[in-house]
Amino acid sequence: MAYDWTGETTRKRNRLKLATAIVLSLSIVLGIPAALSPFI
Repeated sequence: MAYDWTGETTRKRNRLKLATAIVLSLSIVLGIPAALSPFI
């Protein structure tokens, strides 16, 4: 793979990591109360 002088590939990868982290944290924040609600 040729070297990406613009850094676009790195930015896309970082954006993907950021989006993944946001989705994961949201699913955890929303999922834990939903999982616990039957027991409360």
